[in-house]
This record gives sequence, C-alpha cells and structure tokens, in this order.
Amino acid sequence: MSDPELLSGRIEFGAAPAAVRCARRWTAALLAASGPGDLVDAAVLLVSELVTNAVRASCAAARASGCPDPGRIALAIVVTSDTVRIEVSDHSRGSVPTLADHAVDREGGRGLQVISTLSKRWGWRLAAGEKVVWCELPTGDSTPGAVVPGEGPTGDFSLAGGEDPA
Repeated sequence: MSDPELLSGRIEFGAAPAAVRCARRWTAALLAASGPGDLVDAAVLLVSELVTNAVRASCAAARASGCPDPGRIALAIVVTSDTVRIEVSDHSRGSVPTLADHAVDREGGRGLQVISTLSKRWGWRLAAGEKVVWCELPTGDSTPGAVVPGEGPTGDFSLAGGEDPA
C-alpha cells in the first residue's frame, strides 16, 4: 500500500531561465508548512537543478529543430509522510540525463551529482511525448544518496546505469 499524499502541487513554466527562479519560489511556498527548513532548502536546491536542466535541454532541442519556441516545462511535487517526490517534465525527449564525472575546474555539469547526493533515489522516464526526471527526498530517517533500482514497469530507472526503456 502506498503512503497517502499529505500535500501536492503542479505548475507549468515557459522553458526560459526565469522559470528557475519562479520554480524555487513556488517550491518554497508550497513546502513552507510541511517540514523543517533544511528539508525545504534541500527541495528548493533539487528543483533548481532539475528545472535548470529542463530549460537547457528544451532550449537546445528547440534550436536543433529550428523551432523558436522551446515549449513549456512542468514541475510536480508530492509530499508523503516519508518522501518528497519532485518531477520535472519537458519535451526534449532526445536528451536523457546522464551522470558524469567532470573536471574540477569545469564551471557546470554537476547538477545530477547534487541530485544523486541529496536524493533517496532518482531517475527518468519517457512518456507521452515528454521526458520526466524525478527524485525523492527523504522526510524521515531514510538515508540520502542510496542507489535504489527504478520502479520497474513504469519505466523509471535509477540514473546509475539507467537507460531509455523505449
């Protein structure tokens, strides 16, 4: 039996850099009463990384296809008694997330490492014309950073070796 939702919300943004700031503010407001400040801070950081990646992937896909509009991205958050699940979806199906080691002097490219470190589990799936990248933040005594296999039939995969199910 799954844990009942205590709180949930969903919002959409245009795939533009300003979406990251809006997503952080929306997340902080949604979670303000749901847990301790460090939980809210961690969730805001995860949202920032996921939305930044979605904006970059959407803009790159739009440029590659010659389309001037990178489309929209969606952010969904579900809180249960033991987990905050964050999902960010975009329409850049050709760009799946990969965890990689980067040189110490490189300025970017560590977002997925941050997500891996803070999350209880995380992964991605392709569905209905979109890519969804998700992570779960423990609200209780769960250990962050644990590598847990994906959810099987839904197509969710742990990004440690995860592949496109299609």
